[in-house]
Amino acid sequence: MRSFLTENLTIKLAQVSNEEHMRTFSIRKVLGSGSSCIAYRAVDSGSHLPIVIKECFPHNSAVRNSDSELAWNSTEDEHRAKERFRAAFEIQREIQSTNETMNSLTHLIDSLYSGNNTLYTVSDMQNAKTYNDTTDSSLQEICITAKAIAQAINKYHALGFLHLDIKPQNILILPETRELVKLLDFDSTIKKADAANHKVTVSYTHEYAAPELLQGKRDKLCEATDVYSLGAVIFSRIFDRTPSALDRGTFSDWDLDSVTLFKRLSNKAKRLTRELLRKTLSASIKGRYQNAAELIAVLDELIEESHPKRRYLVSTYAPSRNYFTGRGKELNEIHAAFTSGKRAVFLYGMGGIGKTELALHYVEQYKVQYDTVLLGRYSDSLDSLFKSPEIISIENDTEGKTSLDSIRGLVDDRTLLIIDNFDGESDSLLDKVLSLKCNLLSLIAMRLKQGAITLLMRKHNGII
Repeated sequence: MRSFLTENLTIKLAQVSNEEHMRTFSIRKVLGSGSSCIAYRAVDSGSHLPIVIKECFPHNSAVRNSDSELAWNSTEDEHRAKERFRAAFEIQREIQSTNETMNSLTHLIDSLYSGNNTLYTVSDMQNAKTYNDTTDSSLQEICITAKAIAQAINKYHALGFLHLDIKPQNILILPETRELVKLLDFDSTIKKADAANHKVTVSYTHEYAAPELLQGKRDKLCEATDVYSLGAVIFSRIFDRTPSALDRGTFSDWDLDSVTLFKRLSNKAKRLTRELLRKTLSASIKGRYQNAAELIAVLDELIEESHPKRRYLVSTYAPSRNYFTGRGKELNEIHAAFTSGKRAVFLYGMGGIGKTELALHYVEQYKVQYDTVLLGRYSDSLDSLFKSPEIISIENDTEGKTSLDSIRGLVDDRTLLIIDNFDGESDSLLDKVLSLKCNLLSLIAMRLKQGAITLLMRKHNGII
C-alpha cells in the first residue's frame, strides 16, 4: 500500500540534467494520485512560491521506508516506472512548448528531479486550487469552468493527444477567474495514435472514465472519451455524486427542479442541461458530442441562459384535472400544423364543446416541444390581456409593467401562446401578436362570424 509524503516534510531534490543543482521543498498536502504517481502541493523553500510536485510512485511496485525513500520491488519495476514517468514528462513538455498552450492549459513544468530513490517533476501552482477544493455559486459558474476545461482539452486534441483522466482533482482553478484552468496529469495523457497500442499504458479514474475505457476497448478511444469525462465532472458538480449506469441512457432524466442550483432558472436552462448531460454521458460514443468544440458551443448557450439575473417568461398555464379522452385526430392536426411551419392555429366552435380542454391536452401531449406555455383569456382587448399577470409573468423583471412589447424578445419557437375566448378580429394589436416568433393557439368564440374566421385564417396563414 502506498504511503504519502507527510505534511511539512522537507525534501531535497537534484535536477536530473544537472545534479549539482539542488532545490528544497516543504510538502503541504496531497493534491491527488493516479496509478503511477502522487501529486502534492508544496512550497519552494528558496522563493516561498507555491508549486506542484509530482512523485513517481506506482501502485504495487514499491514501498516507502521511514526515511521517505522508495524501496522498489524489483529492478524491473523501478526501470519500467521511471521510463513511463520520463515519457509522461516529455509529453507535457511537448504540449507546453507550443506558444498557443504555453500559458493557457498546462501547469508549467520546471524540470525533472531525482530524490528518495525516485523521480519528481516540479510545476508552478500560481496560488491555484484543485477543483474539488472549490465550490460553485451557480450553474453558470459550473458552465464557465466547464468551458475553460473544454477549451484546454480541445487544444490537447488539436495537438494529437488524449488526456483520459479528467476529474476535479486534476483541474487547477485560478483565483482570478474561472475562464482559465490548468490541467494536472497523472501520466494518463497519450498520443491518439498510440490509443490502440497495448504497450502504452493507459490510466484513468473509474468514476469519471468513459465506458470504452472501463471495458478496455483501446481501439475506441477518441476525443469523445474525454468529452464523457468532462460530462461526468459537470454532473458531479450539479448532483454531488458521480454518474452511474442509469445516467448513461439515451432517455436518462433528472429531477432538476429539486436541485438548488436550478431554483429560479428557466425551463430552457433545464432543457439545455439535460441535453448536455445526455450527449456527454451517453454509453454510446456516437451518442455523445464528438469533440470538445461541439460541447463548447452548447456551453456558450447555457452560460447565457443560466445567468442568475436573466429575464425569462414563466409558464402561466395549469394542467387540466378534467378527464379527457379521444380527439386524437384534432391533436394530430394541431401538431402537424405547427411542425409544418405554421405559426397560428385557430380552434373554432360553440362554447362547451371542449376547445380549452383540447388545447390543454395538446400541451400535455407535446410539452417536450415547449419551454414556455402562456395561457390567458381574452376579455376586451389584447392590450389589456398582455398587461395582465394572468398570462405574462417575467422572472427578474426590472421594468415593473408587462406589455406585448416587453415579451417580444423573450419568446421563440419553443414558446406556445394560448389565447382563450378570442373574438377580436379587428383588435389593433392582432398583427403584432401574430408577428411574435412563437406558436399561437387561439380558441375562437362562437360569436365571431364564420366569414371573419376564414378571413383571419387566410390573412395569417393559420388553420381552423
